[in-house]
Amino acid sequence: MAKPPYDVPAAPGKPEVTEYDENFMVITWTPPASDGGSPVTHYIIEKKEPRSSKWTQVTKEEVKETTFKVTDLIEGKDYEFHVAAVNKAGQGPFSAPSEPKTAKLPFDPPSAPGKPTVSNIDATEMTITWTVPESDGGSPILGYFVEKKEPKSSRWVRINSTPVEPLTFKVKDLVEKSKYHFRVIATNKAGEGPASEPSDVHMAKPPYDIPGAPSRPEVTEYDRTKISIKWSPPESDGGSPITGYVVEKRDTTSNRWIKAVPETVEETTLTIENLTEDKEYEFRVAAVNKAGQGPYSEPSQPQLCKPPYDVPEAPGKPDITEVDAEYMVITWTKPKSDGGSPITHYVVERKEPTSTRWMKAHKEDVKELTLKVEGLMEGKEYMFHVAAVNDAGQGPYSEPSEPKLAKLPYDVPGAPSKPEISDIDATKMTVTWTPPKSDGGAPITGYYVERKESSSSRWTRITKEPVLDTTLRAKDLIEKSKYQFRVFAENKAGVGPASEPSDLTMAKLPYERPEVTKVDATLIGIKWSPPASDGGSPITGYVIEKKDRTSTRWTKAFKDTIEETEYTIKDLIEGKEYEFRVAAVNNAGQGPFSEPSQPTLCKPPYGKR
Repeated sequence: MAKPPYDVPAAPGKPEVTEYDENFMVITWTPPASDGGSPVTHYIIEKKEPRSSKWTQVTKEEVKETTFKVTDLIEGKDYEFHVAAVNKAGQGPFSAPSEPKTAKLPFDPPSAPGKPTVSNIDATEMTITWTVPESDGGSPILGYFVEKKEPKSSRWVRINSTPVEPLTFKVKDLVEKSKYHFRVIATNKAGEGPASEPSDVHMAKPPYDIPGAPSRPEVTEYDRTKISIKWSPPESDGGSPITGYVVEKRDTTSNRWIKAVPETVEETTLTIENLTEDKEYEFRVAAVNKAGQGPYSEPSQPQLCKPPYDVPEAPGKPDITEVDAEYMVITWTKPKSDGGSPITHYVVERKEPTSTRWMKAHKEDVKELTLKVEGLMEGKEYMFHVAAVNDAGQGPYSEPSEPKLAKLPYDVPGAPSKPEISDIDATKMTVTWTPPKSDGGAPITGYYVERKESSSSRWTRITKEPVLDTTLRAKDLIEKSKYQFRVFAENKAGVGPASEPSDLTMAKLPYERPEVTKVDATLIGIKWSPPASDGGSPITGYVIEKKDRTSTRWTKAFKDTIEETEYTIKDLIEGKEYEFRVAAVNNAGQGPFSEPSQPTLCKPPYGKR
């Protein structure tokens, strides 16, 4: 069937609400991407509520533009809109629906103002201050309402019937000594917004209070019948200047406080007279201002009525700074307080740690802060304590010193390091070690070296005299025996502990026996490894000797030296067993021979005819 050369238009763009009020919305959209080949003649607009599935046409008129004002909406309801384009071919598909929008005034009530602060507090008045809300809801703020509430009540009471414009408000007619919270509500054309966070609680009272407590009184002077004290004003004067201080005293044997002087004191010092000698007193102070007397301070430290000095405090704990077999030198520091009278001398006592009895360590008065205590017994431990003396008498003893042993001022050395073994031969080895970490306080005078065979538990000293160096060539060893070595250091105090034993090491020639590599009826091939040490000069060749196993006589297997470490010995006798040994040669000459090879029979190889 033939059809027109055009089609219905595509869907227009998704509508957008660009203006709204409580009973209308203005929507706009974009034309369809395709008009289907025929110009769009008009648009059809439908609306619905988001929870409904039913769309209704908003107007019967043909809408020619891409904007339209939808009227007769119900305030407070949400609406969605979609649009379809129409051309000669008919109505095209509807657009995607607009986002839901509420029919309402184009602004909201304001947000909450800032938390109110309270100032200028008096017995019946307070001033409340706040900050503007973060949002005015889209409409200018018309003013603020202030409400109050007592902490024990849940009911907020509005203070002003008409909104106030300033950000401050003086609240009057409060009840003295009552406590209050305050909150603020902003209003605009849309109505009242939420209340602010309540203010901190404040009491309606005069703008000053009784002062705080002064500092604890401090005794500055004393004598047989009077004591002087001083104190600091309270941290807070309560908002009204301090006019004076009330001072009370108490005998420490009594619970009763009485006035120290009949009148208030204007200064922060006072001398209390007519006290009783040898009685102990405490003092306390209260500040006074227009609001009345504040709380009392803490009592002073008890003070005895007595002459103005005391025995000294204890000196510092003594240190033992020098030790010998029969004496020790001790030092100490002065007491923190001399009691108000100069120190004349010190008393030093000593005791052994296992004893409870202290005895005087000197005959003469000790004037200095150091003393050499003589007549001690070597090998015994001693402790010391010290007391200071002034015109009031002897003070308490110091903390005792740490115990110290009467002995020579040095110890035996520590253990040397674990010995290292080198330059091994059939009957000799070189033993090397490092000095101990501690020489015990006296120079090391030498070392003793001991050895032990692996089959024995007995250590044998190698030298009678101490070794002065940290290396020793151990001789007269038994070939093929295994040995360990250990070392002791010696100083003026004696011989210290043994080092860790060396690793177990075999006394053997410095290179391995030759190895047979091939055998025939009249020849034998051998190879060997170079010696562990070239003696400090490059090896220039090797001497090879052979012997018939039944003989004790070695003969050269080749008249010249061999440069390689393998060789085939020829012209041997079939059926005889042979051993071979090798010696290395350098510029110093020929070294010792290796161990002999395993005996080897001259015979044709297995299977050869």
